[in-house]
Amino acid sequence: MRNEDMESLLKEWFDENYEMLRFANGHALNPMVKKIAFQHVLQYWRKLSNLAAQVDETELKLFLSGLETPKGNKFSILAYVDIARTQEEVFLYDIKTEDVEYLDANRKRHEDQLNLYSKMYYDLHGDPMAKAAVIATGQTEELKGAWEKYTNEGDNTALEQAIKSWDPYLEVEVNKDTTTKVLSDFGKVVDKIEGKEFVSPPSIELETKVLGKKNTNFAQHVCDNCDGRFSCTSFKTYISQEGASRRGNKKSSIALLKQIEEMKRKEAN
Repeated sequence: MRNEDMESLLKEWFDENYEMLRFANGHALNPMVKKIAFQHVLQYWRKLSNLAAQVDETELKLFLSGLETPKGNKFSILAYVDIARTQEEVFLYDIKTEDVEYLDANRKRHEDQLNLYSKMYYDLHGDPMAKAAVIATGQTEELKGAWEKYTNEGDNTALEQAIKSWDPYLEVEVNKDTTTKVLSDFGKVVDKIEGKEFVSPPSIELETKVLGKKNTNFAQHVCDNCDGRFSCTSFKTYISQEGASRRGNKKSSIALLKQIEEMKRKEAN
């Protein structure tokens, strides 16, 4: 099959999956976000089509049950992974929409996650995992610029070069025997949820820079995507502090916060 035909098929499958998810979940993407999402798909295919062709199980369900937290709460872990096989070995891949710089800066987190998945796979199927990797489909600054140039000018040269120099493959060391602490950390989180311990970090922590994200702090990376941020004391303190003009989200956040508080006052009356 010609590459152009394959990419047409990818677009068709992408649109079908999007409509299915939109119908099932009741959420739609704005056209720009949807466009960038498909760019992620094309980048992955153009860079790693050989790897994609080796994947013989996608969204493979892994389930680990009978776990217990330090406080005695029962819990289970459910995961979905992509598996590639050769005649001799089994590989595990997890696709992330973050960029590789961010994932590499937070490598330990993803090593823990993939080693837990490796253990779950071994316990269920008995096959040792030969290797595991994260595929980072997020766009680098070079890719963003190349896609913009391609969209505006139809110039494919810069895009081809950007994809050629892009390395989204981040292999992690496989050691399924390191998962004891990971499961313990899961258990502690479950205990906090069951105990309704939903304490937000102090407002000063919201200023902390995020590893692997240039000019991005905790509030911009986490809080801006949290629906509960305008009921959060830490976030309200963060956006109201003097000298906060450097925060790009400050003005719009304060305006929205004022609207919400005004709406609450009207409801109270």
